[in-house]
Amino acid sequence: MSEHRSKRKIIGKRLAWIVILILLLNEAASFYIEENLPTKDMTFLYFRWVLLIPVLIFFYFGRTWAVWLVRIGLSLGILGALILIGILYSQPETIPLVPVGVLSLIINGLGTWIVFGSESFRSFLRSRKRARRF
Repeated sequence: MSEHRSKRKIIGKRLAWIVILILLLNEAASFYIEENLPTKDMTFLYFRWVLLIPVLIFFYFGRTWAVWLVRIGLSLGILGALILIGILYSQPETIPLVPVGVLSLIINGLGTWIVFGSESFRSFLRSRKRARRF
């Protein structure tokens, strides 16, 4: 039984890294889309980047508040990606950017599944919480 838990914890650790990469890919997609829009206001993207890095660090260490911020962010990311796809598709000059929005939708969906539905990820979080107690 202990070996099974250990394997789930290792898989959960990998899934945590996948979620971190997903969020970083989302930020890269945001930069790419914003850079290719006629109105370039990148200030808020830099601000989001500065806030994202510490959240990801605390997320990896299993802090409950950071895990919930990531969960909420990924869930809202699905809705945001759907809206983004609609906006990009409605304007002829931004139609080439629609695949980036679809990619964002897919990776947000994968990340949401990991943080809400993966037993291995939950096992990893439990191990992080136990390690903090000692």
